[in-house]
Amino acid sequence: MVLLDINDLIAGVGGIFFFVLFLVLILIVQIFSLKVGIGSVKGKNTTMGSVFITGLINFVAMFLLIFFLPWYLGWLIAIIVGLLIIKIRHETTFFGALGAVIISWIIIIILIIVIAMLIGTTLNVLLGYLLP
Repeated sequence: MVLLDINDLIAGVGGIFFFVLFLVLILIVQIFSLKVGIGSVKGKNTTMGSVFITGLINFVAMFLLIFFLPWYLGWLIAIIVGLLIIKIRHETTFFGALGAVIISWIIIIILIIVIAMLIGTTLNVLLGYLLP
């Protein structure tokens, strides 16, 4: 059972152009926040190119797993695969990868709050569109 259909997602963001733009923006924010997270846990290979490849692999793996598996199983496997990719590519421990992801999520949450404040909306409205 898939809760979010790809056609609903494309229609929700306003068409295929905005869907691709939305995916590119998510990827860029993920890469910059992941670079900060990996650097803060003293992971190796923290150049922008290496983090870009890690972010791209994580993004594609998570996107495919979440859309083709049931939502709870897809999220769980996607998070574990993402942590393993960071662990292997950046020569850190599993908990170091977990720390990098937590720091990355904190940065993204702060960015969402700042954007919500700048456009003058509340988080309830913003999260109402993101959460089912």
